[in-house]
Amino acid sequence: MYTRAIPLLLSLPRRRLAVVAAALAVTTALTLAAAHADTDHDGSGHKNRTEHELTSQDRAIRLRESGAILPLVDIIRLSGVERAGKVIGVELETEDGHPVYELKVLTEEGRVREYHIDPSNGRILEVD
Repeated sequence: MYTRAIPLLLSLPRRRLAVVAAALAVTTALTLAAAHADTDHDGSGHKNRTEHELTSQDRAIRLRESGAILPLVDIIRLSGVERAGKVIGVELETEDGHPVYELKVLTEEGRVREYHIDPSNGRILEVD
């Protein structure tokens, strides 16, 4: 495939060859820059972001790895919310400086209830 492209490139006038070479160089540089930006920079598997830039999932992973919160499966089991219905959404929020899981549960009656749960022990703090 490339063996045919080389003679074709060499047959181009110098000006066109320079334009093609420049375009190829720019494309390569942009590809490498995008690949570098998409990798983690501290070896943790997480991109280096400031705390306010982290997604709910990123924060949960970091807190779970540090032992500050329990795994979500344990939170659901300990709180007993699965008896209330089907968990359809999960977010890790911060309330009064402390992490709080907000679990949205679809009840058998078709209502959506929001459970605020302490992620360190699975205790239900509030139900909306």
